[in-house]
Amino acid sequence: MAAGKFKVELKVNGEQGKPKVQQVEVNKSGAKLGEVLKEAGVSAKNKDLYVNDKPATLDTFVGPGDRALANVVSVKVEERPQGS
Repeated sequence: MAAGKFKVELKVNGEQGKPKVQQVEVNKSGAKLGEVLKEAGVSAKNKDLYVNDKPATLDTFVGPGDRALANVVSVKVEERPQGS
């Protein structure tokens, strides 16, 4: 991991198949969740977003915070079920 960076672990759960897990490095000062998802190439359209298991929005700040010792923040993106 580069100096001045920390990892954000993305777990993307689609409607089918296994969750996709990837890690993105962001500046140690943090970033908005929308910027993190853009960096990872993940669309937030029709998805529920969570940061450290708490509901989030694209404007939610993602930073080391209380997880600084691990240098990893967990972000979960789940496909929102569509109407039938």
